[in-house]
Amino acid sequence: MVRLFLVWFISCSVQAQTSDDLMDYAWQATVEPSSSLLQKIELPLKLLNDLTDPKAADVAVFDVNGQKLPSLNRKVPVTITDQEIDLNFHRFNQLSASGQSGSLTIGEGVIDEVRGEYRQYRYQQSQPVQKVKADYIIQLNDQQISKNIKQISLQWTHQPIDTLLQVQVQTANDLDHWTTVHRNKNLYDKDGQFPEWIKIAGLPGNVRYIRITAKQSVNEFDLKKVTGHYQDRHTPELLWHSESQPLIVDPKQPSFLTFEQPFNVTASALQFILPEGYFVNGDLYASTNGFDKKRLIKSSLSSHKVNQLNQQNRTLLPLRYFKHWWFKPDVQTSVAIKVEWGYSKKEIIFINNQQGPFTLAWGNHEVQLLQDNLSSLIQNQSKLKIEEAELVTIGPITEAGGIGRLSSSPQRPWFSWLLWLLLIGTVLITARMAIALYRDMNK
Repeated sequence: MVRLFLVWFISCSVQAQTSDDLMDYAWQATVEPSSSLLQKIELPLKLLNDLTDPKAADVAVFDVNGQKLPSLNRKVPVTITDQEIDLNFHRFNQLSASGQSGSLTIGEGVIDEVRGEYRQYRYQQSQPVQKVKADYIIQLNDQQISKNIKQISLQWTHQPIDTLLQVQVQTANDLDHWTTVHRNKNLYDKDGQFPEWIKIAGLPGNVRYIRITAKQSVNEFDLKKVTGHYQDRHTPELLWHSESQPLIVDPKQPSFLTFEQPFNVTASALQFILPEGYFVNGDLYASTNGFDKKRLIKSSLSSHKVNQLNQQNRTLLPLRYFKHWWFKPDVQTSVAIKVEWGYSKKEIIFINNQQGPFTLAWGNHEVQLLQDNLSSLIQNQSKLKIEEAELVTIGPITEAGGIGRLSSSPQRPWFSWLLWLLLIGTVLITARMAIALYRDMNK
């Protein structure tokens, strides 16, 4: 009988730990319908305030049948797009006579006095031949320099068309000091059939001048167009939460001002807001285990607000979550300093199983592990790309399991005693069974 009770108790415990349905979450909102197979939701600031996990793991999507859908919870990534820009260039000609020679036919006439007739002689004479080479200098303006162009592509004409064009590529920030990037760069273009063969990569970026020197004569190389290639990076803006109450003096450490992070999600940045005309400078500390365990986050943090210009000096924070914070100003002040917290945008991407409408649920203290059960599901599906998930929105927020799901209930003393008694009983039963088995084997 006791063994049956133990099996029942363990089964209930495992089932309670692995259960994950809509009512396990505090809040819910209906997802606006969409036919896209992959969909994503950007979590608003209000939703972040109700999460319990620092990495925002306690967010899920359920279908109309209450089934939890495969999903990916992540920070909204940086968007990188390939861009092109036309670059200006100038042409300079160079004369070269580097030891090369050519033949020249010379004609000369003389009178033969003996025969009384005129005779003309022709002979070949060797002399140096000058060749004309073209230098093209590409000049970037300040805006183009800031784009960090590391690759260019050329459009040109040369004869004969079926031959490789060989050029030397150099870069500089002034016209007197050049750095060679490619000594013999081979290019080839015939009716646009080889787009990669008209590109010159490996440029250092952030340079003002790029020089292209042809190895052939100017009649064989005529540059028509230069295109610069660069990547445009778009970093999502932070979601900012302003605290209404200013920092207060720590009663146990009067030289420190103390405050707490309001959300359970890890903040990415903070900034101080000051009254008009005030300055502040000091050190920033944080801890999860009290003042004695604090660690320095940033030294000499400064901020001011003068003539309505607020130098906010956003301070980027470590990825680790800290609840308790302190600021130690260099000079004691009675100025009311307020703080704003910046949180990275987060999104949940899920798969549409055609069983809508879907429900977004969040706020579950039992979920403490960030999982990705979507990427492995679609990794072999060429038509499904996470980057192409359609952005959808959510409707009004309503209660699901209630705010009780945001924190664990305090454990009752009698329940702890019951667990101990069950453990001791299990040990005694196991020992009794072992003794009985030992006796049976010795008979």
